[in-house]
Amino acid sequence: MIHYVSLQPGARVVHQGTHYAVVQALDLETVLVKEVETGASHRLAIRELEPPPVEGGNEAPVLIELAAVSDEDWKIAQHRFDAIQPVLDSYSRTREDVRERAREFGVNAATIYRWINDFGRTGKLSALLPSQRSAARGRSRLDPRVETILVSVIEEYYLTNQKATIAKTAREVNTRCKRAQLEPPHPGTVRNRILKLSDQQRLKSRYGSRAVRDRFDPAPDKFPGADYPLAVVQIDHTKANVIVVDDDERLPIGRAWLTVAIDVYSRVIVGYYLSLDPPSAMSVGLCLAHAIFPKDSWLAARGIEATWPVWGIMDAVHADNAKEFRGEMLSLAASELNFRLEWRPVKNPKYGGHIEALCGTLKRGLDELPGTTFSGPSERTGYDSEKEAAMTFSELELWLAKYITEVYH
Repeated sequence: MIHYVSLQPGARVVHQGTHYAVVQALDLETVLVKEVETGASHRLAIRELEPPPVEGGNEAPVLIELAAVSDEDWKIAQHRFDAIQPVLDSYSRTREDVRERAREFGVNAATIYRWINDFGRTGKLSALLPSQRSAARGRSRLDPRVETILVSVIEEYYLTNQKATIAKTAREVNTRCKRAQLEPPHPGTVRNRILKLSDQQRLKSRYGSRAVRDRFDPAPDKFPGADYPLAVVQIDHTKANVIVVDDDERLPIGRAWLTVAIDVYSRVIVGYYLSLDPPSAMSVGLCLAHAIFPKDSWLAARGIEATWPVWGIMDAVHADNAKEFRGEMLSLAASELNFRLEWRPVKNPKYGGHIEALCGTLKRGLDELPGTTFSGPSERTGYDSEKEAAMTFSELELWLAKYITEVYH
């Protein structure tokens, strides 16, 4: 069970049965606290902290199917959270504070305390959803004519090998409703309806039966040895599915190659290298260099304000059996920096699943850019990739860096 713990100064926390008050967070992993009874200061690991017990805290948490929750119920939960947010801190909360919130929101103080307790068990907004609504959830509240359009668009537009995005599907629903002079549903309604589809149904309709087998067939419980950050880094190449243009006349010059590395334990991207040249030992080396070195100055030089606090020498680099991963240059670097080189077992694709899934995710992001080639000819029917191409190589690199730091991570 995941606990909600506030790290605001003054918040109460529990560690091994002892109650403490938070003084300040020292870094991403530790916090300075004071013992409530003695006032003694301690430095504790954030991951070991628990919230103080709340009334009724022994009840088992209820699992919520988020996609099935109506917009109206989410608004109610948000309204309740707005009521209790200023008085969530049990260390400084007074009864008068609670009564004041109750008067402002038109409820009694007992209700405010109940909402505080409900939220305190999980720290999730869903804990404040209205109860006794299960029979109504899952029922469509749309005009039957709008419901018909929504179902038709999902079946005819989204669940096809054209692989339309949720945003495009929502726009198509909007267009068809307006054409029929009907009030279109909110894009969030379309999104929630699509997210209620099973993964198997979505994969089979958009990618075929093989994708379902690859995704759901039994696989090793975990990657061998990837027990902590930078224990194992996987690296591979993929051809970016977008055509870039030159800087001067902005004419198409082809597709770039992306070499990318991922930390298997955390799924964080540790580094990448983009080039117009085919994969080589050089691209492998530059990708690993990007992974190993701190990235603060690299991000600053590109005007990116996001953080990427990932750096350090990995214990092992795992790759497929391509020649650029077996060259002398990489072997020398491994010896010099004391990391192991490991290669994927032949005819055993499961051991490359993390990096392959990452490459697929990055390509789906690139599908939204002008000049995309999609995943194949069938997807770009009627779309002239070269004519639509608009991004230079440097613009693509900047987009990729922002996508990794601001979206993927």
